Amino acid sequence: MKSIPTLLTVLLLLFPLIILSQDVITVMTYNILNYPNVTTPAPAVRAAHFREIVESENADIIIVQELNSANGANILLNELNANGVLGKTYNRAPGYVGYGTNSLGNMLFYNDDVIDFVSQTEIPIINSNAGFFSPRASTHYSLIVQDVTCFLNKTPIEVISAHLKASDTMLDEDRRLSGAYDITDYLAGLPANSNVILGGDFNFYRDSDFAYLEILDATNAITFVDPIGSWVRNNVVHVSKYTQSTMQLDDRFDFWFFSSNVQSGANNVTYQSGSYETVGSVGVLGMDALSGTAPLKTELSEMSDHYPVVMDIEVAYPYAICPACQAVNGTCTLTINN
Repeated sequence: MKSIPTLLTVLLLLFPLIILSQDVITVMTYNILNYPNVTTPAPAVRAAHFREIVESENADIIIVQELNSANGANILLNELNANGVLGKTYNRAPGYVGYGTNSLGNMLFYNDDVIDFVSQTEIPIINSNAGFFSPRASTHYSLIVQDVTCFLNKTPIEVISAHLKASDTMLDEDRRLSGAYDITDYLAGLPANSNVILGGDFNFYRDSDFAYLEILDATNAITFVDPIGSWVRNNVVHVSKYTQSTMQLDDRFDFWFFSSNVQSGANNVTYQSGSYETVGSVGVLGMDALSGTAPLKTELSEMSDHYPVVMDIEVAYPYAICPACQAVNGTCTLTINN
């Protein structure tokens, strides 16, 4: 998290509800390849790689896919905190749910110094497109970003981690579409002004994939933006957008989307233009990560067959001056200093 200088003191005196400060939060999505069940290299080595990759981006919110167990989450969390060099204290979501024979699940890690965990929900698997359900649920993490100078100054963010069905067959495209419907139906139940960021491994093979089109459907209750837009797989023109694999870069499977509120900044959260990045990508079609020049190319190669994707979001706060907290019958009420 990076603080940004803001308005002059004289403006604060004249207009006390002007935004006083804002922070930049870096968010990362990462498919971590059946962790910790893939044991070459050993889970402890892969955990160290994971920490170095997270630290290289100074990430505050990290969602992962293909976690195999709660124990795996604990290994990664312990590595972040016991050996971290950023001075941050990380925490994780309390729940883990694995799906299928490989027990693949989502997990959230977050910078506990500035982010409050509110709740976690496994999005119901209810849609059956052409008779096929999604094999895994997406997970909703409700968070609050807190102004470190004023604990009463808070801004909510809704984070969704998704892992839709792989394979370039019509049957599996139907399963992906079912998973996308699960997400968009669920989000219709959130307030319209929610700040939603949706990330994960979507396994889209083309920008005409039905699930991709469903997520970007402008008629949804909460509409989304893909900040880097359309692509063609296995095409040199689009290689900068690819995230998979670290052995042969040729597909765009991993994404961050954000809701229209985050695009406009209408509710104190704004995407920082140009910050969307595939971390450490070799940038050459079909090339192994080890052939590139990224400082952590070995770590990226050994941790997973996916590259992580990051973006920055600017978080502003509702109060220009920290409101007073008055205890009334044991409840804290806010008094705005006008």
